[in-house]
Amino acid sequence: MLGLRCVVAFLLALPVPAYAASRVLAAAVPRELKSTAYTVTVNGQSVDVAHAAASYDWVSFDTTGPVNIAITAAEAGFWDRGVDIQPWRLGIRPERKGDTIQFELKGPVKLSISRPQDFLNRAQMLFVFVSAPAVVPAKAVTSQAGYHFVGPGLHRGSL
Repeated sequence: MLGLRCVVAFLLALPVPAYAASRVLAAAVPRELKSTAYTVTVNGQSVDVAHAAASYDWVSFDTTGPVNIAITAAEAGFWDRGVDIQPWRLGIRPERKGDTIQFELKGPVKLSISRPQDFLNRAQMLFVFVSAPAVVPAKAVTSQAGYHFVGPGLHRGSL
């Protein structure tokens, strides 16, 4: 029994990229809202991008830990003037490879990604919303009168 514990402890101590174990949960974006301006992958998994308004797009997903994000712009040379990822206080400096930028996040965060000098009505921005998965309340709570839990996803209809 002691030998098994030692083996388990050894395996847990092995260096493994943290984002390899993180789960990514993203809701599908309806066809009429899908954007073609960017292609986004999170830990190698494709995540739908939605078109918001004018030249604004967004991507939203839940994660259980650190993630590696890759964003490819459909427009050739889009990142040639550089990349601004805000809030600047986070110090995120993406690695650029052609039309793709890549960076890591440690957990939930809200970001706006644009190019330097892109602002006002000429700005092309991608908003990235990363959240922790929703905690589903216990059945005892959800069965109370007047309580209605709306989980993640696309909901059609009325409350």
